[in-house]
Amino acid sequence: MSNGVLIVADKNTLDAAAGLLSQEGYAVYQADNERTTLDMLSSNDIEVIVCDVDHLGAGGSAFLAETARLHPHSYRIALANSTDIGELQALCDQEKVNCLLHRPLMKRCLLNLVRHGIRFCQLLRENHRLEGIAGRQHQKLEEQVQQRTVELQVQNEHLLTLQSRLEQSLRDTVSVLARMLEAYSPNLGIHAKRVAQLARHIGGKLGLDESSLRDVEFASHLHDIGKISRCHRDDRPTIRRIHSRRVDSAVQHSESGYAILSRVSGFEKIALSVRHQNELYDGSGNPDGLKGEDIPLGSRIIAVINAYDRAVFSSADPTRISRKDGRQVLLDGQGRQFDPLLVRVFLQCLDEAGVEADADAEVELSPKQVTEGMILSRTLHSIDGVLLLKSGTHLTADLIERIRTFDDANLLLTGVFVKCRPEGIEIDESDESSESNGSDEPETLDDTSGVEVEATADILEPPNRFRKRVLIVDDSSLVCSALDRELCREGFEVVSTDNGLAALNLAKQGGFDVVLADLMMPSMSGETLVEQLQRSVPRLPCVILTGNVTKPQVLKLARTPNVASVLIKPWDHERLVTSISSAIAGKRFVS
Repeated sequence: MSNGVLIVADKNTLDAAAGLLSQEGYAVYQADNERTTLDMLSSNDIEVIVCDVDHLGAGGSAFLAETARLHPHSYRIALANSTDIGELQALCDQEKVNCLLHRPLMKRCLLNLVRHGIRFCQLLRENHRLEGIAGRQHQKLEEQVQQRTVELQVQNEHLLTLQSRLEQSLRDTVSVLARMLEAYSPNLGIHAKRVAQLARHIGGKLGLDESSLRDVEFASHLHDIGKISRCHRDDRPTIRRIHSRRVDSAVQHSESGYAILSRVSGFEKIALSVRHQNELYDGSGNPDGLKGEDIPLGSRIIAVINAYDRAVFSSADPTRISRKDGRQVLLDGQGRQFDPLLVRVFLQCLDEAGVEADADAEVELSPKQVTEGMILSRTLHSIDGVLLLKSGTHLTADLIERIRTFDDANLLLTGVFVKCRPEGIEIDESDESSESNGSDEPETLDDTSGVEVEATADILEPPNRFRKRVLIVDDSSLVCSALDRELCREGFEVVSTDNGLAALNLAKQGGFDVVLADLMMPSMSGETLVEQLQRSVPRLPCVILTGNVTKPQVLKLARTPNVASVLIKPWDHERLVTSISSAIAGKRFVS
């Protein structure tokens, strides 16, 4: 922009001022009336206005006020007589006139004021330019902040999703390892669950946060996982060598458990808790001789609850429960073997809970260990999935003999699960008696091995139809056992078999509400079984369980009318139960 100066005055003043300012290099514009002045202001870049107010007469002050309104960024100099400047002074106070120049006109003073006005306008433009830049930068910064906020929200949601998936992955890992332990020894699995439940309870009393509670619960559930690394009995060394190493067995299984768990990312604290579970509070324990609070808190909690549970459930009589013995073990060992604070907190928890009936406590026994009067806690099936005895059945000498006959012929699917007997507490057996279909006629079970068993109303009786029946078909006995345990806890009646043909025959006999079938089986595949069931029992829904399935297979199964859903191994307990319940209710979906 050029340094434009507009002079509004009479001819003599115009000539004098224009000549002076032109010599200084300014672009000078001249006007002698208001109209010409306004036209020049609208069509030229003018920074300084020199106005002879006396030349314009009575409207001079009003003209300057209008100029300030139309061109607020110009620098306005009023030229007037010194005797009549009251109105102009008011305009200066209102910043409508920047400067007053008194007559007679002095050249040096005029030049200085014009220079100052030009500089003023330049600074004003620069200020506006910088304000514009700052405004744009501020807006851009706000946009960047808003965009970054959205990105952080997305990242935060992603991290929460990843954290949730990691949490679920860790729980799935614990579930798989716990099932392995339970498959290795159901009694160990039952013991581990009790220890985990009590550990979480005592951790809550100690005020642990959710993450620490989770680690303590996981470590307690898996504290015996090292025992699955024991060699098979056929591969074990001689009795003499076993006896020489018996003292170190507990230490060995804790270190084996540490070796297993330390390889799982996220299980570092859990692995350490398992490793040091046999450390003693006075420092005389193994494997590292840690003392007092140097022992991880999870290890100290496991030590207390593990010792208590093993004393309560005596190995001499697995069905006997003695909480008095459990308390005494802790009292005898506090300060030496156990953390005295944890002992006090745990015993306080037991006192607050009151006397527990332990009606759900159970153990697995071999048929040779069962005795008269014991009560089945789970249904007993043959290896072909045939129901032999219902849960709640009272074992008599005759039934025990028949169970042992089946066991001698290797026809039992599992051991015998019986209820434990708390000391001084009678279990209410009023609704535990076996139900009959009204027929007392004896039945005979023949199997391919030639074993014949004559059954009374207690054996091979119709199921209780208030409970939904699930037929499990899987060639893995471990999978069948794990599914059996999970579904029985949810109130289902379960029959399992590893043979598709046997499953088809059982389904044709009726009485089942849903079939849970493995997709890959050697003799008859799950797909073939589903097709056969569709023809013979079309209204019986099927849930497919598989560890390896392609998308085309899933789509094909989804189009099969009697397939309600497809579950992928390893299964999630909640999804398993939901799928079974939805199938029974007639709902169809594919996982």
